[in-house]
Amino acid sequence: MSIVSLSHTISADELSALKDWFVANRRPLPWRETRDPYRVWVSEIMLQQTQVVKVISYYERFMQRFPTVQDLAKAHIDDVMALWSGLGYYSRCRLMHHCSQFVVERCDGAFPSTAAELLHLPGIGPYTARAISSICFRESAGVIDGNVKRVMARRHGRPSGFVNGGEKQALQIWLDQVATTFVGHPGDLNEAWMELGATICTPKKVQCGDCPISDGCEAYKQGVVDSIPKPRLRKAPKQVELHVVMARRMGHIYLVKQVAAQLFKGLYTLPMVDLERISRSGERRGHFRHVLTHRKLDIHVWNVPAREVESLAPDGVWMMLDRLSDIGHPRWVDIACARFLDDKPL
Repeated sequence: MSIVSLSHTISADELSALKDWFVANRRPLPWRETRDPYRVWVSEIMLQQTQVVKVISYYERFMQRFPTVQDLAKAHIDDVMALWSGLGYYSRCRLMHHCSQFVVERCDGAFPSTAAELLHLPGIGPYTARAISSICFRESAGVIDGNVKRVMARRHGRPSGFVNGGEKQALQIWLDQVATTFVGHPGDLNEAWMELGATICTPKKVQCGDCPISDGCEAYKQGVVDSIPKPRLRKAPKQVELHVVMARRMGHIYLVKQVAAQLFKGLYTLPMVDLERISRSGERRGHFRHVLTHRKLDIHVWNVPAREVESLAPDGVWMMLDRLSDIGHPRWVDIACARFLDDKPL
């Protein structure tokens, strides 16, 4: 792997302007009110592949329920998954619970202070490790996320962005060098880069007139901001067809916990069965589509009498409908109940 050299520099005046801009314009997000590594870690895990506006309410509820890493570590995974329901990417939640137990049992309840040490924790990768170490422990470690890569692609005038290993490593070296020269809190610099990408140097409708460091941006000087970085081709979502069973009894609905399944692992869902089995005894109610990031679900809903559902899915439980929010379940279960669940028992 060859390492690309980045010769483009940034002056002390530009860094000062970036810092002043961030102080004046940063969004008042709840996780920015603390340097507690536990709370910063939770926010960073939640923010992976998820929009800030959606994370805020989840983060606040999570902190109310599990205010310390010890509280999270001793909680049952079902309770943690219940609070996570609707946020998606549920493997993050399982890994986070596992990591909290690791920190309590192996680190005496204290997060390590360097990125190198944090990388040894379950579920923590280079970005998260550097975000925690810089924000909470003042380590001069630059971070790379999607927003930072876009800002840097334009600043360095690189249409292809920083995609391959050599380019990413070169960018990491550059950001680390800048962090060591920054006069101020290293975490503030990292957050400033990310905030710039999230609010000014956005994928579309870039607001270069409001950027505090546009004079040093190669894409801006060349008038090619809108074409950098080049859009990456995304794989089409995988089509998945599900046949699910709906049965109701005395205010309860029958659910199955997906223990070993790759999809929805650890969550409670309506029983998923083969078409051949359900078509012999069930009544088809209808179907709907539900889109995930990498999958498009075509969900067919079938009614079966309560007395027969346990033979179709013997490992299920009867859950009170008004307690559904107390367990971890995917959003499509709520949609199915709202559309197809009658008031009468099935």
